[in-house]
Amino acid sequence: KRLTPLAKLIYGEIYTNNTHGIIVDYTNNHYAELYDVSKQTISTTLKSLIDYKLIESKIFYNNQKQITKRELKVTNDVGNRLKFGEM
Repeated sequence: KRLTPLAKLIYGEIYTNNTHGIIVDYTNNHYAELYDVSKQTISTTLKSLIDYKLIESKIFYNNQKQITKRELKVTNDVGNRLKFGEM
């Protein structure tokens, strides 16, 4: 299955930031505003990248079990990146 153009853009942004040592902790709202789409579209897009094992998401919670931060990074699974090399 091929990735959507939006998934390719977001993956590229995460990959570029990660290779420069930058931890990506943007919210869905940030991406939605940046790419002029809904937060639901961003959520679905990020989920597809996670499901394809192209990125990983780490979620941080406070003492009240509320999400305080989410970090996104590319996976170390070279096989999956090669599989989507035609992205």
